[in-house]
Amino acid sequence: MIHILKIQHIVIFLSLLILSGKVTGQVPFDTLKQAQSLKDQGQVKEAMKLLTGFYHYHPDDFYTNWIYAQAAFKDRKYKLSKELYLKAITISPADASLQLDFAKSLLFMGNIKMAAEYINRCTEIDPDNPEPWYYLASIDYWQGDNKRALSLLDNILFHVPNYTPARQLKDEILLKISPWLSLGGTYSSDDQPMNMLNPFFKGGWSRSNMLGLDFQLNVPVSFIDSGNFRGVGFNTGNNFHFKKSNLNLYLNIGLFSHTSLQNLGWTTDLKLEKKMLKHMSFRVEYERKPYLMTLSSLKIPLFENALAISLAWDDPGRWNGQVSFLPSTFSTDDNYVIAIGGWILAPNIKAGRFGFQFGYGYAYSTSKENRFVPEKTFDEINPNWNDLVSIAGIYDPYFTPNDQSVHSALALINFVAAKNIKLSLNINGGVYATTMYPYLFVDKKSGNSLFINRDYTRETFHPINISAGFTWQMTKRMDLSALFNYNSTIYYKTQSVGITIRKRL
Repeated sequence: MIHILKIQHIVIFLSLLILSGKVTGQVPFDTLKQAQSLKDQGQVKEAMKLLTGFYHYHPDDFYTNWIYAQAAFKDRKYKLSKELYLKAITISPADASLQLDFAKSLLFMGNIKMAAEYINRCTEIDPDNPEPWYYLASIDYWQGDNKRALSLLDNILFHVPNYTPARQLKDEILLKISPWLSLGGTYSSDDQPMNMLNPFFKGGWSRSNMLGLDFQLNVPVSFIDSGNFRGVGFNTGNNFHFKKSNLNLYLNIGLFSHTSLQNLGWTTDLKLEKKMLKHMSFRVEYERKPYLMTLSSLKIPLFENALAISLAWDDPGRWNGQVSFLPSTFSTDDNYVIAIGGWILAPNIKAGRFGFQFGYGYAYSTSKENRFVPEKTFDEINPNWNDLVSIAGIYDPYFTPNDQSVHSALALINFVAAKNIKLSLNINGGVYATTMYPYLFVDKKSGNSLFINRDYTRETFHPINISAGFTWQMTKRMDLSALFNYNSTIYYKTQSVGITIRKRL
């Protein structure tokens, strides 16, 4: 809610000056003026101290309740602020400016239903004021009713052609619902060694809360010594937003061809997000997708069935966090991998053009069966084997952690280089991590026959993930983004770079 975050509280000193003759002589104007000045200068605590004592002696004064409500809102005492606003409205029920000010605070707190009620009252009291109509259009826009929002905005601009907020919101909605196309690709490499080039072409068209179409075509290619891998994937989906239940649903279906393996399989992505409280969301996602992360996975048509269940707390400017449960199965066997974890981020710290957030993360993962096997067969190893030579292993066909636990320090840094250029840096550093690390050795069966056995040793390590992003809004309808990622664990090191250009039609 970009506009709500930029709410400018109504300045009422002029009203006080004009109407000061109507204020009873028992209410010292200078005290209210001083409190208002402290509040506007950001000294909210000082203003609250002054108003708390002053309110005790003037609990039924209209302006005292209004100014005190504004200060309490700035001090994040939302319950008190709401009570004071309602009392001020009781004292002066025909004041449209007061009711609109109250409605803005309700919108910020996420109480859209109650805010709309008071905004509608404002349109009845003062139907010629475009601001309440503008906020009604904004509510329709946030709830996905673009058609109604545009109708209200057109009506505002018909009567008040130079009303800038309505013009800006209309342009924003028209831009959002316009079709878009993007072209890009990613390139990754790691120390298996393995590389992957994945160009893609995407598009979409969001028309309403029930029609938000998109599609994607991607053509991954890997260049390896044992034979190049090629694939082609296409999928299409639609977003649904159910306004009354505050529920978002995304349905996607597609096909993926392991071209070099002459195999065709289906893919899907099903997402459900339910807003539980003002800042709390429950999310469930099921995704079936090709698994292309190991060298051995490129030799068979392998698909991953990934489920993600999470509970998130999203409060911009304050504390944020999430807990997740992530089980996965694979198309080649009945094995599974389970991951649980969570993270928490402290409020954003702003310093000029920079923004900083710091936090803590935890992740635990393990698998039913480990898929770490010898890179070579026993017959290839046996002729040259001795106790001093380690046996190289690989994960076949997918990665399987074993009792892995990671405690991480998180740092997010954002920099606004210019009005249309933003840079970001995300660092996830493992402060303390342990895992049961697999190793291979030659062992004897009964009868003294030799075979390759597997065991585990507990190891500590310090994983790190670094992501650097770049976004350039080249024109109003065209943007360019790039992302570099580096990931280092006890098992592997990988780096990737991607670039995307998007055009709105």
